[in-house]
Amino acid sequence: MGIFGSHMATYSFGHLANFMVGLLLAVPVVAQTQLDLRTQSRNVDFSAAASTRPFKTGSDLPTSCSVGDLFFRSSGSAGKNLYGCTTANIWTVQSDVISPAGVSNYVLPFTNQTGLTVNAAMHGFDSPNLLVSCFDAATPANLIQPASVTINSSTFEVSIQFSSARTGRCVLNAPGTAYLSGEGLVQSGPEFSVDVATVPSFLRSQVDLTSWTIAASSCAAKNIPLVGAALLDAVVPGWPADLDPKLSGTMLVSAAGEVNIRLCNASADPVAVPARTFGIVVLKSF
Repeated sequence: MGIFGSHMATYSFGHLANFMVGLLLAVPVVAQTQLDLRTQSRNVDFSAAASTRPFKTGSDLPTSCSVGDLFFRSSGSAGKNLYGCTTANIWTVQSDVISPAGVSNYVLPFTNQTGLTVNAAMHGFDSPNLLVSCFDAATPANLIQPASVTINSSTFEVSIQFSSARTGRCVLNAPGTAYLSGEGLVQSGPEFSVDVATVPSFLRSQVDLTSWTIAASSCAAKNIPLVGAALLDAVVPGWPADLDPKLSGTMLVSAAGEVNIRLCNASADPVAVPARTFGIVVLKSF
């Protein structure tokens, strides 16, 4: 029995050793296997993970992107860090809605862009009657005049185009919502007033015109550039003291940044207007 028992023990342990070796060889090397979470997982729950970082991160936006890409810009202002690629190579900040004092507007920062597209899901307004104002990145900010602003009357999508690449922010408002007062304006509740220390209440200019002749029973005009003049602004003319009494004249803002000087001759003879200095005072309308 002793010999038989010893033999049986040796036989059993030898087979056991072979079995264990075979089992180990059959186990796959898990550390070298990469899982595709998109196709090899279901109901993924990271709520108990020590940390999660689902977006690419950096201080500067990548120069290129594909629609649907997301990027966390660490150098952005708090709450304005997450950007999405809305058009090829165009990043747009996500979820940047400001709601001051119970009313709302939509603010869209942009960096080195010639065009912006804001759909209704982004700005949240259920109307095509929107007001769009854009500002540069200066401190204080300056108003930017877009080359064009179009609003789709059905989808309420807003398209903003600039004549060159610009950096700053655009603000969208709908009737009854909050408005930005902007530089030079002071807001007190729903009322606005002009800060005369920043914005002049009138513009003054003088222009030297060469001699010209007004034909009989006719009028002639000259357009004078004047930066800051706007349609509906009133003009106070400063006529030369020796202007021929047969002439009557008017001055008005004919286009943004332009004043029209018009002289009319009601007599039956031509009237010569010598080279003289004409004064122009534009009263600003706000």
